[in-house]
Amino acid sequence: MTEGWMIGASSVIGPAHIRRGLPNQDAAAVRPSGDKPTPVIFGALSDGHGASPHFRSDRGSRIAVESAIELLQWTAESSEDIDIDSLAQTVVESWRKRVDDDVAQDPYEQGVAEHYSPYGATMLGLMADDRQVCLMQLGDGDILLGFPDGRIERPIAPDTGLWGEQTYSLCLPNAENHLHGWVAHRDWDDELPDFILAGSDGVSKSLVSEDAFHDVAAQYRERCRSGAEVFSQTMSALPQWLENLAANGSGDDASMILAVKLKPNGTMR
Repeated sequence: MTEGWMIGASSVIGPAHIRRGLPNQDAAAVRPSGDKPTPVIFGALSDGHGASPHFRSDRGSRIAVESAIELLQWTAESSEDIDIDSLAQTVVESWRKRVDDDVAQDPYEQGVAEHYSPYGATMLGLMADDRQVCLMQLGDGDILLGFPDGRIERPIAPDTGLWGEQTYSLCLPNAENHLHGWVAHRDWDDELPDFILAGSDGVSKSLVSEDAFHDVAAQYRERCRSGAEVFSQTMSALPQWLENLAANGSGDDASMILAVKLKPNGTMR
């Protein structure tokens, strides 16, 4: 078996949105979407805000995912060092351009004052290959990393100074100032992560504590150590797990990306 990464994503609508007749306002996607290890992976996840001023946030989250993956793929193909400030500016500009195109095709009715606000959404993005791991985050949601020694870490701290359900958003005029990044490189760091979990806040809000969330990540990391087949089985079972979690927790939409680094024998590094 070829050494490399495996990645998968799942997103389910929350029961609170089902009761209100709303769509799933999360979006998640990965590249490539195969069942074999690959040298490089990309993933993105977004949570549309859903409140009435953000009445197209399900579109906004989809556009955020498309913009993030496109940028991360371009970054991986470039020989330049990763510049988080440049990534932040570029991904926000890409999102705005795609929103502009969507509005041009489906114009607003009268009375919409804020051009980007109806599409308001957060964004998580990840890229990993054999030499580096790059993460970026704008707004709420969570990224946890697992390492070969078994530890689980949160590389990007939550935003501070916000109240209740407030979050920073791609629709803000200065959105790029609120994007946080994290990069680990084989030449700089003693040890690269071999596991990545990214989740919308509907996941973490449904768990009782940060420790419980770390336990979930550790369990998923351990479960996938057996190799590609077990990872594929885990991804097949993930939608049901997310549905049960949301039904017994926050009631919100819930989305998750899982990624693991496999050795040639099919187990994790």
